Amino acid sequence: MSKGLKIFEYFSHVFNAGLNRKARRESAVLGVEHNNLSILEHVQQLRKHLMLAAIWLVLFTMICFAFMNPILSYLKKPYDMFLNTVSQNEISQNLTSISIFEVMTVNFKICFFLGFALSLPLVIYELWKFVAPALYQKEKKIAQIVLLASVFLFYAGILFGYYLIIPYFFQSALSWASQY
Repeated sequence: MSKGLKIFEYFSHVFNAGLNRKARRESAVLGVEHNNLSILEHVQQLRKHLMLAAIWLVLFTMICFAFMNPILSYLKKPYDMFLNTVSQNEISQNLTSISIFEVMTVNFKICFFLGFALSLPLVIYELWKFVAPALYQKEKKIAQIVLLASVFLFYAGILFGYYLIIPYFFQSALSWASQY
């Protein structure tokens, strides 16, 4: 074995031993059993949580497919409102599709992305259940705050885009395009 590899193994052993001692101390203070899993058990746990996250995503996507027409009419409201305001100026713009399957793929994409947006808290919760046992109490508190803030800001960004950005986009882009 080379000298560099032996040094790496030594520092790796010392680092892991220190982490194990700290975990045992913390579990003794908190009264929780210290549970070391093998790499295979970790992979199985990760697989379980990823499968549950995928099930949540598929479930919410299927729910969106069931309500596709009301969802599409709601998403078209800013576009329709813009057309109502510019129809007085005799400007008309219609939604068109270029390829045969474009309407179908757009509907699938809308349902998938909306299913993702709706299932995001549950997907994050599944990933949190996998990661949380490896964190210390202080790290868990910080991570929980960051995750909650991330989900809140994600939904706030969607609402900001839908109610503020998209109407201005239609106003500038479609009125500019209708000149030609």
